Amino acid sequence: MNQHDLFIAVYIVLLLMIFMIVWRFTLAFFKKTGPYTSYIIQAAFIQLILQLIVIINWFFYYMHINAIHLSVVLS
Repeated sequence: MNQHDLFIAVYIVLLLMIFMIVWRFTLAFFKKTGPYTSYIIQAAFIQLILQLIVIINWFFYYMHINAIHLSVVLS
């Protein structure tokens, strides 16, 4: 699995995450009168925070791979 495959996998997962967040918010806005609206919005915010953490972790992991690759090439 090279870096190109990793980048494609990360991109697909990011698209899925964005879709899930948008889906949660649209559910919350269309069910304004429902008893669970606040819970849906809270879940969407929690999911947004968790996925930002995942994205940041993946970014640093990708940079770490590139740094190792550079250090191997330069040495």
